[in-house]
Amino acid sequence: MDMPSHPALKHHVEHLDFMLYHTQQDLDHSREYANQTHARILEQGDAIKMLANDRRTLRQQRAKKDATITRLRAKIAALEATVKAQEEQMKKMEEDGDDIQGGSAFLSDDDDFEDDENTEEEDYEFLDAGEDDHVDIEMAPPTRNANQDAMMQMLQVMLEDREAERAERQANIAALQQLANNNQGHHDHPGSKLKNFQNTNPPVFSKTT
Repeated sequence: MDMPSHPALKHHVEHLDFMLYHTQQDLDHSREYANQTHARILEQGDAIKMLANDRRTLRQQRAKKDATITRLRAKIAALEATVKAQEEQMKKMEEDGDDIQGGSAFLSDDDDFEDDENTEEEDYEFLDAGEDDHVDIEMAPPTRNANQDAMMQMLQVMLEDREAERAERQANIAALQQLANNNQGHHDHPGSKLKNFQNTNPPVFSKTT
C-alpha cells in the first residue's frame, strides 16, 4: 500500500537538502580559508626568521662600526697631540732662529786687532812697497750677512716643510673626522623592515579575530 505524499513534509525535506548544500559550501570555503591562513602563517614565520637574522647581522655591523669609531677617535686624538707637539717644536725653532739672528756670534772681538807677540818683522815686508808699487789684496765678502742669509733661508725652508706637514695632518684629521661622522650616522633601525612588512602585507585572518 503506497503512502500518500505529504506536501509539507516534502517541502521540509527540500529545505533541509538546500541547507545541507549551502552548509557544505560554507565548510569548503572555511577549509580553503584555513589553508590560506596556514600558508600565510608559515610565510610570516619565515619572514620573522629572516628579520631576526637581519637584526643580528645589523647588530654585529653596528658593533664593528662602534669599534671603528672608537679607534678613529683615538687616532684623531693621537694626531692632534702630534700636531700640538710639532707646533710647540716649531715655535721653539722660531725662537731659536730669532736668537741666532740677533746674537753676536758673528761680530769680531777687539782682541782680533791687537798685535801678536809672535809676529816677525818680515811678516810686514809686503807693506814696504815702492811708490808706484801696489799689492793687490783680495777682500773676502763679509761673512756675517752671508751666513745670516743662509741661516734664514735654511730656517725658512724648514718652516715651509713644517707648515706643509701640518696642513697634511690637518687634512688627514678632517678626513678621519668625516669618516667617523659618516660611520656613526649610518646605523639602520632593525625593526623598520618588520614594520614595513606588517604595513604592506596585513594578514587575512585578522578580520575574524
